[in-house]
Amino acid sequence: MMTNVRRSVVAILLPPLAMRGRGCAKVCAGPIAVFWLTGIVSIVYGIQGGPTGGDNISWLIVSLGVLLWLVAIAWALLVGSGVSEDARHGPNSTLDHQVNPERYESDPFNQLRG
Repeated sequence: MMTNVRRSVVAILLPPLAMRGRGCAKVCAGPIAVFWLTGIVSIVYGIQGGPTGGDNISWLIVSLGVLLWLVAIAWALLVGSGVSEDARHGPNSTLDHQVNPERYESDPFNQLRG
């Protein structure tokens, strides 16, 4: 099992890989991978000149790629910390603090069906 520091390093370098072995959080690996890969492609594309194809680096495209990579990192770290909190059954665990609907409350999906 990975330690917290190792998971953080993996989340910074390879955010989709940080979701490996995290149960239901594996569903987030696909969207995180899209943000991460788009960030990498944007950085490479910006270094090669960007949309103008010039000899200079397109810093706007490079900064967009860095921003997308940072979003993927933040997303992976937030999902990972949420899964860890649920596994510990801590005070912020959503598994332990759900509000169950009362019997007299109607199902909101009934409005869509009828």
